[in-house]
Amino acid sequence: MDSARVSLTGDNDLLRQPPLDWLPSWAYNREIAELARDLNAHAGLEDNFSIHWRDKLVYSEIARPAVIWGFWSTAVNWTFFFVFAAYAWHSTQCSTEHGFLALYPSWLPCIGVPVIMLAMAIEWRCLRRNIIVQVQWTGRFTILGVPVSYIQWIVLMSVWSLQAHFDIVSQNLFTAMLVRTWGCSMVRSSSAAAASGIWKATIRESVVAQVPGFDSLATLALVTWSLIPLQLVWALSGVVPLSKASYAQTIKPRQNHQIYRTLLNRRTFHKDAIGVLAVVNRMVSVSFQAMYQTIARAKWWVERPGMNDIPQYAVMRYLDQLHPLARTAAMRLLFFSILENAMKLELQVSILALDRALMPRDHTKTDPKTLIPVVLSFLTAGLTILCAGFQWRKIRQAQVSVQKLIVLDSESHTPWSRTSRCLVGFGMVLAVYSLLVTHCVAKLVMAYVCKDSMWNIALRSSGCVDLSSL
Repeated sequence: MDSARVSLTGDNDLLRQPPLDWLPSWAYNREIAELARDLNAHAGLEDNFSIHWRDKLVYSEIARPAVIWGFWSTAVNWTFFFVFAAYAWHSTQCSTEHGFLALYPSWLPCIGVPVIMLAMAIEWRCLRRNIIVQVQWTGRFTILGVPVSYIQWIVLMSVWSLQAHFDIVSQNLFTAMLVRTWGCSMVRSSSAAAASGIWKATIRESVVAQVPGFDSLATLALVTWSLIPLQLVWALSGVVPLSKASYAQTIKPRQNHQIYRTLLNRRTFHKDAIGVLAVVNRMVSVSFQAMYQTIARAKWWVERPGMNDIPQYAVMRYLDQLHPLARTAAMRLLFFSILENAMKLELQVSILALDRALMPRDHTKTDPKTLIPVVLSFLTAGLTILCAGFQWRKIRQAQVSVQKLIVLDSESHTPWSRTSRCLVGFGMVLAVYSLLVTHCVAKLVMAYVCKDSMWNIALRSSGCVDLSSL
């Protein structure tokens, strides 16, 4: 075995040869290490598929157990989502002393800790199975183009993943708190009733005055919450087989590529399934490298050694790797960033403004318990926009790199057009999300500029609401 191939000898048992000698032995699954070694031993054989992929694994060869674990994670996370929502609403009580918002017991968020730890354990199991495929194609880890060590990368991914998993808890607590607050306004809480009146006055002067339900924050909170299960519907539509799996041709020692039809796709591989399951179950460490790995794998079709003339089928296979990437990124931004995070941010800023509107005129200090979550949500939104913009740029660069190789009347023109449409959709979703975040920024600033703190887009005024008549 030459020096360019993977070696399984030595203290680390895997990847002692550059550039993969930096991967710790506890970071990968030893079964996949053996598969990488055996595949490397077969590299160069004149066979249909071994000559194609040479010494690199692909997800479809090793991802089946990860897909199964992904389904278990789906069952755990989403069962908890619905059960915890009901319990959070039941445990939240009207407040008579601490502002207008209803309160939940301080111990209530702790209920989510065992579930989050279980979800993180499943994510770690999936990552250890996939990590060798990722680094074989992408090399060292980078974050927004900046190289980082594996330890730095896994620490950042773990923190990000914890935050993403805790969204399940925080979203349910936030919804329960708002729904209970508006129920309190009709019972005995004068501050909740005052907040309800202020909000209705604000909506009456806004451009959405005629839209049913906007005059109730509880209704908006429930609508926002009800949109979150669309993530599950999207995921299951793309991963649950509707037909018996067929098998693409492979050689030993590699496993078969299972191909099956789903509601959204005629041809779904295990790599597609684990990608979607990782997104819907907030497995950040599993999904983060998907773009880099897919683009690196796609480039092989048009950059592999020994090709003087690049055939159109190679260009078509290259582009066939890109459009699902752009489509998944757009759907992720739509379901998670717009329908969940942006809507929640709108409500959070509105609550902060209401809290200030209810304060005495000589009291201008904002409650940190209200301000800190808003600031953290803005930081998350900014990071999301930055990452999504970076993703769009990388996919577009990968597409443009083969533009001169396209023959317009060939089959490769169809995946080119499909990729372009997915990128346009991705860009439009990103633009909408950016506008929503910009609106939230404006509403936050105006909460400190307007005399009565309440502001919204209005057609006949500056947007500041006069509450002197209330």
